[in-house]
Formats: sequence, C-alpha cells, structure tokens
Amino acid sequence: MFRDYTDGIKSSVLLMNEQEAVNLIEHLFEAFEQSRANRLKTRVLVNSVIYQILKVAYERNVEIIQPVLIKPVPDETLEQLKARFYETVRFVIQVLLDVRRQNTKLYLLGAKKFIESHFNSEITMTELAGQVHVDHEYLGKCFKKEYGCSVSEYQHRLRIEESIRLLTTTNMTLNDISIAVGYSHYNKFFEQFKKITGQKPTTYSKR
Repeated sequence: MFRDYTDGIKSSVLLMNEQEAVNLIEHLFEAFEQSRANRLKTRVLVNSVIYQILKVAYERNVEIIQPVLIKPVPDETLEQLKARFYETVRFVIQVLLDVRRQNTKLYLLGAKKFIESHFNSEITMTELAGQVHVDHEYLGKCFKKEYGCSVSEYQHRLRIEESIRLLTTTNMTLNDISIAVGYSHYNKFFEQFKKITGQKPTTYSKR
C-alpha cells in the first residue's frame, strides 16, 4: 500500500523534483493516518526510505553531512517524523542540484573548448557529447541556455571571426578562406558571413 508512495519519493529525489517529492510525502502520511499504521512501523519505513535516499547521494559521490536532518529525536511524533522527512528530502535534492550545476559547468567548458579547437571541422552533437561524456540532447539544451546560442551557431561565429581575421591579414581568396574556416561550399560561407556580420564578404574585405 505504501510502496507506491515510497518508490515515487525515491524516484523524485533521483529526478531532483522537489515539488513531486513533497506531494508524495504528504500523500504517504495521509495514508498512514487513514490506515492507522503503527507508529513504530511507520518510523521504520520512513527511516528506511531516508537511508535509501542518502545511499543514492553516496552512490553519486555526494557526501551528505547534516546530522540535524537525519537524526531522529526521542519519542518522535508523526508530525516531527514528517518534518524530518521533508527536510531531508529537500536538503538532498538541493545538494544533488548543486552538484549537477557544477558538473554542467565543467561539461559546457569542455564542450566549448573542443569546439574552439575544432571549429573548422564538422562536429556532430553525438561526437561533442562523447567528448565530455554527457547526453547530447542535455548538452545541447544546457549549451544554449548558458551561452545564448546553439552549438552550431557558436561554431559558425568562430568560423566567421576567423574568416575576418584572414580577410584583413592575408591575401587569400574568398573561396580559399571559406574552405580554410570549414565551409566546403562558398554559398554557405557567404550566407553565414552576411547573417552574422550584416555585410557581404566582398564588402568587408575592402575595409
């Protein structure tokens, strides 16, 4: 009877969904009251779920040091037990979210560095995600949120920046420049150059 709730709470913690976890805890304790569950059995069940939640964090190399949240008080009432359960779940989810944010920063910096060193090559999202060991869809969403553009857009910007440098410092032809920065077709280079700079390459090269 209670298992659906406890499994749901553990799943919500894994997904770092605090609101869902809080709602399920509320439903679980309503079920305790309706069934007139034995207080000792209730405490054993809740403490078991708390232990499993802390184990999840440990398995993700996240150290939870918060004895106030996980240590039961003597003669704990049902309300005190529920409050402790709430606080433990909220605390663990917050720590997991903080760790995910830190890891995401590292993933994004690694991805950005890889793009910058391979901007003139064809880079697929699968290849890029493999370089930083993260799901390609997650990486794409986080990259756009962090930098305000997609991976593809960022690569085009780098290519056009380099083409401007070549236009102003060398005697290379526009076709050779387009190839040097990674475009196999001049029309694509022209399209991206005008889109990003607002100028035609031929106009820009006369500056």
